[in-house]
Amino acid sequence: MKKLLALILIVGLSLSFALCACTDDADPANELPLPDDPDTSDDVAGDEPPYLIVTEGERRYLIMGAYFTTSVGEDMNRVLSNLVADGLIDVNGGICEYAGERYAVMDVGEEAAGRKLSTGEVLEKGEKAFFKQTELKWEIIGEDESGYVAVSSEIVAFTEFNEAGSFSSTTGLLHNGKEANDYAASALKAFVEEEFKNAVFGADELKWTDSVSTLSIDELYDYSMAYPSDGIYAGMVRAVKPTDYVLAAGERVLQTEAGYFASWWLRDAGSHAAEARIVGAGGKFAEERSVTVAERNGVRPVVRVKKGA
Repeated sequence: MKKLLALILIVGLSLSFALCACTDDADPANELPLPDDPDTSDDVAGDEPPYLIVTEGERRYLIMGAYFTTSVGEDMNRVLSNLVADGLIDVNGGICEYAGERYAVMDVGEEAAGRKLSTGEVLEKGEKAFFKQTELKWEIIGEDESGYVAVSSEIVAFTEFNEAGSFSSTTGLLHNGKEANDYAASALKAFVEEEFKNAVFGADELKWTDSVSTLSIDELYDYSMAYPSDGIYAGMVRAVKPTDYVLAAGERVLQTEAGYFASWWLRDAGSHAAEARIVGAGGKFAEERSVTVAERNGVRPVVRVKKGA
């Protein structure tokens, strides 16, 4: 009966679907299919910028790039789950394609069960959850005559600063001899500045992008993201929520009456060897602190883009 209903639905909507393939060893909380090699020429004279600027209250945002972030919603999730169960759609490497759209798919584990997504549905263990590519919103935290500095408004992924086993816990050195808490030698840098950047931005967007990185402690203060050291919230940073996709991946989050919040990496070395800095999950405000580089924390990239004419 399921198969009959699914076939009727497909005919009625006049939709098509196709198989897609990705690597079987993809990390569902991080990896996405990459676009073709982009043209990274920085000649943008006379072009229109590939982003929008919107204002919400006292804050301004860039809308640019797309990532698997948001649940498809309860009804579409049921449709896609039935099609997968009946063998009408294949899932490879956590990705499927339906009606010309690509979706990320994951099986809900025990850690994610019971979490409520932004679309209202509650995750159930053993069920499949589907996520669509959604335009990313970047909060503008800096601006000069040449461009904008903007940080992702949500935590978009989770990863280690450097993986356990890649360094000595005694010396704090990677196997290549570099310090495990050096951002320049980190797996975090490789993910943010290569994999994430190339998965999220198309060729035109990359032409307008000067850099993609993570924030430093100094930048938290330079861009007024951290409260001054002489106030009641000294050193505190506004807490940040993860995407639906991160929630469903079962990553470590803090649940409060205001929703879910998560910690995120800075690019600074920590207090000791093999430690780096994070901003904690908080509930409304969060503090920065030092943790082992092998801990999994959120990724909140910062982008620097050129201004239009």
